[in-house]
Order: sequence, then structure tokens, then C-alpha cells
Amino acid sequence: MVLLLLSYFEEKEETLLHYVEETCLAREVQVESLPVTPCIIVCGTSCYASRQFMVCSDRKIPTFISALCLMFGSYYCLNIHYPVELASTLEFLQR
Repeated sequence: MVLLLLSYFEEKEETLLHYVEETCLAREVQVESLPVTPCIIVCGTSCYASRQFMVCSDRKIPTFISALCLMFGSYYCLNIHYPVELASTLEFLQR
């Protein structure tokens, strides 16, 4: 559903999801390539098939839904505005 919303609102998947190798550790993620806003790091080639996720942190997250919830929690707790490139998708998911 998230990928469908990104496509519908013509927003870039790379701003929300960053793919790394399945065996990648948190310290191996190239943080220079990540946006300054919260995003989901997918450990694998697909958010549907991956078994581990990270949200700009050093701990692994077991499911995509958990990663999505943690990302939204980060926006809320840190009082960060959604990036313009993802505003429509994130607003839709929030509601």
C-alpha cells in the first residue's frame, strides 16, 4: 500500500525507503546518503520480502509495520515536519 501511495502521489520512493544488503549492520549504513528526516532502511531488496528494517537508528526492527510506526513516532515526538517530497503519502497514511 505504501508503494502504491508513493506512486499515486508521484513521490520518490528513495526519500522514504533506503535499501541495503540483507546482512548490513547499522554501523555499515552510509548515513551520508540518508535524508535528514526519518526514513526506513530496508535490509534486503524488497520491503515485502525483507525480514529486518531500521529507522535511522542502530537497532533492527522486525517488521515493516513496526518500522513505519517507529518512523511516524519519530516525526511526532521530535516535532519534525514531513518532507515536501513525501507530504501527501505520509499525510494519507497518518489519517
